[in-house]
Amino acid sequence: MIIKTQRPWRLIILDTILTIIAWVAFLALFTLGIKSLWAMVQNHNPEYLVNDVIPLMNTFSFYTALGIINAFILFFWARYNIYRFRGKERRKPLDNLNHTDLLNSFRIDTTSLQALHENKVVVIHHQPDGSVKAVDTLQ
Repeated sequence: MIIKTQRPWRLIILDTILTIIAWVAFLALFTLGIKSLWAMVQNHNPEYLVNDVIPLMNTFSFYTALGIINAFILFFWARYNIYRFRGKERRKPLDNLNHTDLLNSFRIDTTSLQALHENKVVVIHHQPDGSVKAVDTLQ
């Protein structure tokens, strides 16, 4: 069974606008950083190099080392799990449900279950406790 929900168009537009704003802000900050580094290289100012660039490079090298360490941890964790679960089936398929199990699980009657099996598109009405109140066919 595939359950599809539609999102309101307002939320789709809001998500799109926020994503565009975030990318524009990122690119603006990245561009300002590159321009600053380029100006620093062209000025050949030794004080600027000692006061600003070396601490910046220390920070970059720290983050780079941290990223490499994280990559190694993830890589070796994945390899360890491959070794540990070799030959074992971790994702066994579920047993098939019979009609009685479906009736008990969804708390529906046999006519509603028959409507779910026979129709591609149905509208399911729920009660406040989560059980199925009615199943309407759209055909």
